[in-house]
Amino acid sequence: MAFKRKSKEEIKEEITNLTSDMHASIQSYTESPEKLKELLDFMSQFHRYSFKNQAMIKSQYPGATCVGSFKAFSSLGFRINKMDKSKGEKGIRIFKPKETFIFEKDGKWKEVSKASEEELQKIKMGQLKTKKTVEFVMSTVFDISMTNAKPEDVPELLPNKHEHFANGGYLDEIYEALVVVGEKRGVSIDNENDAGINIGLAKGMYIESIAGDKLIVLNEGNTESENVAVLIHELAHASLHNSKSVSKKMSEKTMEYQAEMAAYVVSKHFGIDTEESSMRYIASWTKNGNSIEDSMKLLTEVRDFSKILIDDTSEALENVMLYANDKEHSEGRSM
Repeated sequence: MAFKRKSKEEIKEEITNLTSDMHASIQSYTESPEKLKELLDFMSQFHRYSFKNQAMIKSQYPGATCVGSFKAFSSLGFRINKMDKSKGEKGIRIFKPKETFIFEKDGKWKEVSKASEEELQKIKMGQLKTKKTVEFVMSTVFDISMTNAKPEDVPELLPNKHEHFANGGYLDEIYEALVVVGEKRGVSIDNENDAGINIGLAKGMYIESIAGDKLIVLNEGNTESENVAVLIHELAHASLHNSKSVSKKMSEKTMEYQAEMAAYVVSKHFGIDTEESSMRYIASWTKNGNSIEDSMKLLTEVRDFSKILIDDTSEALENVMLYANDKEHSEGRSM
């Protein structure tokens, strides 16, 4: 294995060019009509839930996009994945209307489904009064991420779709180096959600406790390349947007702009190409960059953070690679 570090001057120039070009590209970014139509056609296959049920879905599974029943997914050719109850995995509970037809006889109401042949005949002839009642019962539904749907089965523009970013390899080693850097900064990394935090479809989440403890939780469904890019994104939040550094006036869209810009730059440096995904993400958050104020200051902070993270990760990566080489040679000698 080999890892070649760039000079400080090369890194500085690379970061400046990447951030400047990305910022300019975001302002002219548009989705193709074909991709938008594909998304709308796909979404039209799924039921529209009431506001109350939408709130219930969001509270149980943040980021849910395509929700349906077991029967609905089966009709589309998808199978519900087996849930791991030990990890708290389960379907989404909502209210479902249940209609019941009843009839009146001798001053009492009875379900039509339990009527005798004689009663059914009288109902048919209009000799017995009938009516419909509606009650709401709990029902279980699922998001498409809980099925066996593959990335190619869903539209490119579907929010939170998992991606396999083009990369130059060494994903495990880069991820391990980033974890080392994070832990040195007092940030714990949880890639199996041992904390049991409900992050839904979010690919990652930065959490800071009242006591100041810092934690990054990664979605277990992330691809290898996503884990690296998402970890960089969340490390940017941990550094630029923690309780001690972030301005109370900084909006969520501004923080997402900085975090994803940093994720793109640092990922690119280590051979992981998130350009299309990052551009779409930033454009959607910032209205093509038009809602971002003082972008030069924000980009300066991104560049400073990216430079430090690249330096620290490169150093950690060299150690990881060196250890891997030593282990490989040691195992080779013992065979």
